[in-house]
Amino acid sequence: MQNKIIILGGTGFIGQKLSFHLKQHGYDIIILSRNPETSSKQLPEFQHVKWSPEKPELWNKHINDAYGIINLAGASIGGSRWTKKYKQEILNSRLTATDSLVESILKSKNPTQVLINASGVDLYGDTGDSEVEESSHVGQGFLASVCSQWEEAASNASAKTRVVAARMGLVLAQEALAIKKMLLPFKLFIGGPIGTGRQWFPWIHIDDVVEMYKWVLENPDIQGPVNFVSPHQVTMKEFAKAMGKALHRPSIFKVPEFMLRLAVGESADMLVNSKRVVPKEALDKDFQYKYKELEKALINL
Repeated sequence: MQNKIIILGGTGFIGQKLSFHLKQHGYDIIILSRNPETSSKQLPEFQHVKWSPEKPELWNKHINDAYGIINLAGASIGGSRWTKKYKQEILNSRLTATDSLVESILKSKNPTQVLINASGVDLYGDTGDSEVEESSHVGQGFLASVCSQWEEAASNASAKTRVVAARMGLVLAQEALAIKKMLLPFKLFIGGPIGTGRQWFPWIHIDDVVEMYKWVLENPDIQGPVNFVSPHQVTMKEFAKAMGKALHRPSIFKVPEFMLRLAVGESADMLVNSKRVVPKEALDKDFQYKYKELEKALINL
């Protein structure tokens, strides 16, 4: 079926928005879920199939004639403090799911035409003021290593299908946990930049995220890594100022890096590391952004 799309991780806020967006454009969505009884109540508009990496016979038949697979599965990187145990869960949850999908694709008699595997711009590490694009090398740090291993696992399917790594920046959405946490100080009139404020802050509006997934699905010449970020990146100071303006709140109260690290530990890297990311693939292939400017994106939200 040329319009059947398999989504793993479809109950997350990106997965839900993406499922509805693709359905509106004529795609038949199947959500692979560990708990299909629960997820079908949450999203009754879609077909839900039991997902278990250990029991591929439960979902293999759906893979065989799917046009595309979108893999968003993985433990939340912001859902808990990064203990040694949780860091292993972040990595294993991604690799286990991806390895299982890839194995199924490689064994398929009628393999999917594209596998879009989620990743993140954290792959580049802390880049300071230097611009990075899809061809840039892997950086240092825990998340850089996770993203690199995740993409490598997905690339094993390239013998049978087109593989794309969706390197996402911070997704601006009302449902996003990171945005909810960042909004609270502003609502209490104590908002402001985190860390020095000079670090680059790669962002993208949720509407552009789901449209970019659709764009990748429908353009067979796109493969390999794609940076899912806005072309107009800003520093943390500029981001805080824009958020304050959108909320009609001050943005002058800095959150020192040491305080953030005391509160959340190593996961502070996500906000204090600088990543000046250029979406070269999207710009070169003329992807049409809905929200290029940060202020318009925040006002919309």
